[in-house]
Amino acid sequence: MHARFIQIDWLGISKAIGLGENETRDLFLDGRLSGELLQRVVIRNFNLVPAKNCDVYDALFPVTREKLEIRLITTYGIKTAPSNQIGSSRIFNRELYMNKIQSLDYFLFIDLRTLENNIPCYLIPSGVIRRYFLKNFLNKDGSTSSNKVIAKILMESVQTFWDIGIGNPQKIVRL
Repeated sequence: MHARFIQIDWLGISKAIGLGENETRDLFLDGRLSGELLQRVVIRNFNLVPAKNCDVYDALFPVTREKLEIRLITTYGIKTAPSNQIGSSRIFNRELYMNKIQSLDYFLFIDLRTLENNIPCYLIPSGVIRRYFLKNFLNKDGSTSSNKVIAKILMESVQTFWDIGIGNPQKIVRL
């Protein structure tokens, strides 16, 4: 299992927004807040090309132009469905979900489960997610809260950022 890390200064962030450090960490468990913020940090600091007005993918690798979707792993699990299909009033569409996965090359998972100072990021081929969905290891909506399933998915992060020419593996991004 290979990871690249984002280093987060929880105390600095909490001071900047006027909240306690634990309250700030709790806010990051809400993907609606931290998802967009961390997506921008990863795109900028891992030298990715951001998608422009695109609901199919979040970023491209600069040389290969491969598409990736950036998602969070929280204590609530992972959700791989398109954002417009996630939420209490939204409807999951299996056909659109499968089309989206097939149009992507990778998922980049940012693991916020422990909220440590060094947050691991994993690059997973989209075919892994497709396989887990078709074998019913993921829920009908493309999500899972099972730590066992998440661990299996992360074990398949055989390609790392530096294997495909993205930056320096020792670089730690500071937020």
